[in-house]
Amino acid sequence: MLHNKNEHKFWNNMPINNTNNKNEEILKLTENKTYTNIPMKLPGKLTWYNIDLTNDIIMITEFLNNNYVGKDNNIKFIFSPELLNWLLSYDKKNKNLAIGVKYNDKIVGCIFGLVRKLNLKNKIINGSETNLLCLSKNIRGLNIAPIMIQELTRRNNYFVNINQSIYTTDLVLPNIISSVNYIYRYINIRKMIDNNFIKRCLEEELGFDTIKKYYHHHINKIKGKVLLINELNNNQILQCCELLNKKISEMNLGYFFDENLFKHTFLNSIVKCWVIFKKGKITDMISCYFQDSKLKNNLVIKNCNLFYYFKGNNSLKALTSLVIKFCINNNIDRIKVLKIMDYNELEDFNFDEGTTNINYYIYNWYSTKINYKNISYFVI
Repeated sequence: MLHNKNEHKFWNNMPINNTNNKNEEILKLTENKTYTNIPMKLPGKLTWYNIDLTNDIIMITEFLNNNYVGKDNNIKFIFSPELLNWLLSYDKKNKNLAIGVKYNDKIVGCIFGLVRKLNLKNKIINGSETNLLCLSKNIRGLNIAPIMIQELTRRNNYFVNINQSIYTTDLVLPNIISSVNYIYRYINIRKMIDNNFIKRCLEEELGFDTIKKYYHHHINKIKGKVLLINELNNNQILQCCELLNKKISEMNLGYFFDENLFKHTFLNSIVKCWVIFKKGKITDMISCYFQDSKLKNNLVIKNCNLFYYFKGNNSLKALTSLVIKFCINNNIDRIKVLKIMDYNELEDFNFDEGTTNINYYIYNWYSTKINYKNISYFVI
């Protein structure tokens, strides 16, 4: 991520608007100056590189682990080949949207577009999400990010006829559509105290056992039979997909799942997903995925990220308790989640407020601001 004041000159000229409630695109595809077969021009000896995740996954994994940072330099995400394949490899159309920048045959930048069936205030359009914009520390002062974004926009336009995109960042850019922060539930209490996630003075004041009891509190009773999603038959999996899309249709910003994307997202080693049956009928689902992070002292933090859900017969707190119990039993350090959908309900379920805001933007779409409770798009 970049912190360059010149970027605002770029963004102020982009078709992004959070004051007009037309709920329609701003520029037609052929009106967009990036609708061309000519790649954007890079300065100096920098060259475009078409990333092929089949062959380049190790290179991109190492590059992101060495260079991907947010505002908080004290903690970095850890990427694995499995995580990146899960996030990026589900659709052949994404291949044209996997963009690298090289200098002397060495990767120094990347950005990815992911084809999505977007839900924009109940208008369903073919769009994309923009993810994993990253530059080498050595070239961040060259203002390359706007050129990379324009090149991704060009490829969206020209190769897959996509004219809208969702993107997120912890940077404050013009025309924020929505803003939301994370909440956290701490599981490995000793590790969290020793590394200042939980204030050490609380241990002196309340005692370790009291703190542990507070953060490990959960609801034991679930109404119905609990199964993991990989125990379901194909018809039941498709029912889950349908019920999740119903939940997403109630939101104002997100994307829908088809059968292939749903199976790719939830049936793998990255995601854990629980499904609840009552009298043979699917009533609830909750999921989470796992991505570690690393502190400046190289200590690894094992994160569980709450993810998509739908609920019918159980409260969100009861469903989240399934995840809490799993994390307690599997040496997870903390649970985190953006307060989108109904996850703000967990603020009074012993989840602590975070300090980093994630800002949402929609490229080439008129929309007034959207309440974070009406967002179903998770930042990964």
